[in-house]
Amino acid sequence: MKKQFLKWKEWKPTLRGWLQLLFVLGLFFMPFNTYSGIPFLGEYQNDASVPFLLMGFGLVVIDIAMRKKLIVPLHTLATKLLVIFLIWSIATFLINLPEIKEHFFKNTFGIERFIRQYIALLFSAVLFFYFFYYIVRNHTLVELLKSIRGILLISLLFVSFYAMFEFLAVRLRLSPAYTVLGIFNYFPFIERTYFRDRISSVASEAPYLAIYLITIAGWMFSYVVTHQRKWYRFLPLLVVLILTFFSGSRTGMVVVLLQLGVFVLLLMRDIKYRKPILQFLGVAVLLAVFIYLLSPRTVNEEVSDKLDSLNFEKNLFENISNKSRFGMQVASLKTFSHNPIVGVGFGQQSYHNRYFYPYWAVRNNWEFELLYKNRNFESFPPGYNLYTRLLAETGIIGAGIYLLFLLVLIWRSFRYALSKDKDIRVLSEVLLVSFIGFSVNWFQIDSFRMYGFWLCVALFCYLEIEYNRRKQEGLDEGKDHA
Repeated sequence: MKKQFLKWKEWKPTLRGWLQLLFVLGLFFMPFNTYSGIPFLGEYQNDASVPFLLMGFGLVVIDIAMRKKLIVPLHTLATKLLVIFLIWSIATFLINLPEIKEHFFKNTFGIERFIRQYIALLFSAVLFFYFFYYIVRNHTLVELLKSIRGILLISLLFVSFYAMFEFLAVRLRLSPAYTVLGIFNYFPFIERTYFRDRISSVASEAPYLAIYLITIAGWMFSYVVTHQRKWYRFLPLLVVLILTFFSGSRTGMVVVLLQLGVFVLLLMRDIKYRKPILQFLGVAVLLAVFIYLLSPRTVNEEVSDKLDSLNFEKNLFENISNKSRFGMQVASLKTFSHNPIVGVGFGQQSYHNRYFYPYWAVRNNWEFELLYKNRNFESFPPGYNLYTRLLAETGIIGAGIYLLFLLVLIWRSFRYALSKDKDIRVLSEVLLVSFIGFSVNWFQIDSFRMYGFWLCVALFCYLEIEYNRRKQEGLDEGKDHA
């Protein structure tokens, strides 16, 4: 018997009630990462969601101990591949152990570095994933779609409200807006003392806001499907696009537009959605023309800046950050070329990459001198690309396992999106759009710390189980519940 999702009027301080509340808070606070945080959590210390997710996992352990029943979706191919990847990551450490014992950089030994990085991986791929799965398995697909999307919409409204005053302060230089932003600092997990030209809202930087928008894009797009006769069904989609534009994130713009393109292609299969899509495009064009007529100079400057930001040659040779980014990826590929089969060991790329930094990336680049090559600066240099990191650390075997894991998620989500059962189809469309976004975004970030991704993996595992159950019971034909 599926249980109702959290209803505030009916909420009770039971163990299951606290689990649902922590789940809600964990999702709502996903974009918040400006507060000082808990130091011993390492790369997770500034993320406001983490305390709630960790407490949630702790309660899950208590609930399992009380019920004396462990439920793990190991019979799904995706989780099997994930477990194999986790085991292989340990294997790369053991294979390279003689060399890893000699590693020392930034006051950190290689073994210590592996332990830290592997714990960080377990946080996302085991603790948070399992907490999400433990919650979602108790609810219907329709309930999950509406409830999770509703939480993310409320979060987006708060993010947008903050971003509006940030825009007034940063772009229009209105002093009262700074006063309002100061008031926001009394809200939990917001500690902003300075602002930049790019809008980042409650996130510490624009790229983190972009990751949040990539995370929620599929969920906000789905309103177009489930609220066909409502005039406001396009508003969440528009808000995501507007925030992405003003964040100034190149990756965010490319990925969100790609996600939108995938979503439109999915809808165009059904003739009843073609007219609303054309209507939306027409309204979007009229809105763009109206904004341009109000302030043509501002629009020209914004568009010019965005086009310049997408200029690969200019970004590579003139932008310090991008020189570092591409230089790191080249170094990782060179490390991989010297250790192609098993890699250098999980968490070890920085010990090897520093010998392969390309000259064009290091020359006249203060980031390498003050940060990445500086032994006294404790933070390790980021790899800026999960795939090149996995190639360097886990070799072609480890990277291949993880890529197969992603391929299974994307391909099967696509298959389920073709289902005649609307419950299955709509949630699968959200997952497909999300998985594509996460997979592309990992070309510019090398961390597994993507809470929305692990939520989607948990939902995928549950959806696959539910899809197979309905198929066996002959419930897949002609359903239209959502």
